[in-house]
Amino acid sequence: MTQSGHQPTIITWTSNLGNQNIQLAIWKARILKSLPTAIQEDIYHNLNDGDLMQAAYIFQNVFTNFPEGSCHIIWLEDANREPAILMGKFLSHYIICQDSGLLDLISGDQKPDFILKLSEDSNMFTDSVTRAIHAIERNEWGVGSEFPQADEREVKLALKPLFAQERFSCRIFFIDKFYHAWTNLHRDFFFKHFIDKQIEIFIPQKESIMAGPSEFKSKSDLNSKYFFNDSGYLCFLLPEKMRHSDDISHISHISITVQQGS
Repeated sequence: MTQSGHQPTIITWTSNLGNQNIQLAIWKARILKSLPTAIQEDIYHNLNDGDLMQAAYIFQNVFTNFPEGSCHIIWLEDANREPAILMGKFLSHYIICQDSGLLDLISGDQKPDFILKLSEDSNMFTDSVTRAIHAIERNEWGVGSEFPQADEREVKLALKPLFAQERFSCRIFFIDKFYHAWTNLHRDFFFKHFIDKQIEIFIPQKESIMAGPSEFKSKSDLNSKYFFNDSGYLCFLLPEKMRHSDDISHISHISITVQQGS
């Protein structure tokens, strides 16, 4: 507990900066100097450059496990990105990033409560973050606060898989060190369309995998070839001969098809 009786602010970090980055260390140190009781936690620092969908997917799988009121920073270093810093509120969490499209991907069919612009200058990053967190702690955050609302934009991206004629086109966002491929196919969609059916998972330019309904575990099971993680998304074990392929990191899409006559 802090001296004021409030719980310390939790700040999480997700980025494409890598796990050993001097700039990231400097940002953390500056924030700690201004917010000495803050707890800073790392989520993931190996995002693909410019990949908003991967960033949204990985963050979406994690952030609700933190206490409400946590502040989450998602930073995609990109020389071509507009130098603005945004902050949105969604599901009682505060999310700082550079792109309102990322916030819309995270919130999906729902929408953030609001999105405010902390600064037009990304060089003022740590100052903007600490000002915003102090405003949250004083309950002076939201529409009508010192921060203006961000401009709305149309978002054409979506995390959901595409479905047509007994076939899903899915995205692989992440391959973990155990060679499990994490997809954007949610358990609810899967059991709605594929329950009690034999299916084929096709990895472009690689191979196809046949699977029966009994092989899919409804909950996380790292010993299973196919399971749904704690956030409900399908994960599957890559075939042995693919695990040491030089281009394993470039596997990004799969298609899942219901077999005829199943």
